[in-house]
Amino acid sequence: MRELERCEDALERHCALFDRLRFDAPPSRARDALDRYDRGPIDDRDAPLDALIEYTTALDVRAHSEQHDRNRRSLEALSPPAFERIRYAILQHDSRSIDRWMGALLGLDGPAAVRTQDAFARGGLHRYSLANGALEARWRRGVERDGGREHRVVRGARLYFDAIFLHPFDDGNARLARALLVGALDAGPAIDVAPAVWVAKRPGSEEDFWRFVTVCASGAEARARRRYHRALR
Repeated sequence: MRELERCEDALERHCALFDRLRFDAPPSRARDALDRYDRGPIDDRDAPLDALIEYTTALDVRAHSEQHDRNRRSLEALSPPAFERIRYAILQHDSRSIDRWMGALLGLDGPAAVRTQDAFARGGLHRYSLANGALEARWRRGVERDGGREHRVVRGARLYFDAIFLHPFDDGNARLARALLVGALDAGPAIDVAPAVWVAKRPGSEEDFWRFVTVCASGAEARARRRYHRALR
């Protein structure tokens, strides 16, 4: 354990970045992508949740094909009534609704609790600490923060990175991150979830954060074009 405790603290690097980042002032490339997103077509037949269900069914469930209960709960958590908890949490800055959604996702009898021990990932290369005892406060502050002038794609990206690098729960953080990202889009154009998931994300990297925002915003345009050409066949 002493060796693991000396590995990189991804959580602290992430917190240091988010403590200074101006979410309402994206760099020019990200801002241009967000402007195109705002002008993009909204297809009532392709809601943001539809794109997340598509990703979950085609990639996430397939990658965990032997975990039948896990996959069943993952898809049940994305039913419109269940997913409404995530949208409500974002719109109302209500972190407790996320606890209840996570409890159902993980098959618990009640709400999921924020973890109370350090977590490790990437074979021990990343350590997610308890932020000197302030993990739960940081997590709730991120969800309950009034985004003010930040774009909804930026808000979704901010919540996604918090779920990934604060790693607030013992399990299900990647599924939660994707749900928060898509839930923040509300009725905006649907994004391509897969490219966003696979783009490089280093803890504490401002460049990676804004690249993620750009990929998300641009992915809506790419998805709309792809669906348009598919309809012409």
